Amino acid sequence: MPPAVSLHKPEERGEGEWAGRITGGEGSSAWAVAVMSGFQRKGRWTVPRRFTAFAFWGGGELDLREADFAAGEVVINCVAVMGGVNVVVPPGVEVVVRGIGIMGGFDHREEGVPATPGAPGW
Repeated sequence: MPPAVSLHKPEERGEGEWAGRITGGEGSSAWAVAVMSGFQRKGRWTVPRRFTAFAFWGGGELDLREADFAAGEVVINCVAVMGGVNVVVPPGVEVVVRGIGIMGGFDHREEGVPATPGAPGW
């Protein structure tokens, strides 16, 4: 099973500053691929319910700090072969990370504040 980043929202969905960022619509794109190259998704975009990132001898960055979300819970599957994918989430989001690193590293670092009520979850 490839590494997955699963975003889970607290039960108080839609409260506070997150109410306008959980759109309930479609995602801007559902996948990104880098083969001996790179990809980047950042700025204002809509994260779908499921997103797949694949990097082979390359890398990718998913920056969700300014993104909107199609749902209060999204799943991001990341597969990297001799490459890497970096996922940056906004402060206050609850993140669940599962996976394994083969021929590379796999980690989860937390910086900032704890989960905020009403925030989406990964």
